[in-house]
Amino acid sequence: MFLKSIAAAMALSGAVALAATPSWAGQTFDAVKAKGFVQCAVNTGLAGFSFADSQGKWTGLDVD
Repeated sequence: MFLKSIAAAMALSGAVALAATPSWAGQTFDAVKAKGFVQCAVNTGLAGFSFADSQGKWTGLDVD
């Protein structure tokens, strides 16, 4: 009986958390939409992860 109560409480907590998530995303999406672009950053000069070649083209895991 105790385990069923714990499982029910966890399921309810998870449902509440999932229901609240879209309201947080709305503000972020509105800000991106108003700006007109998505702003990203990478750690520069770390070969293999993010590196600009001589032509200015970015390559690496972080860039993909």
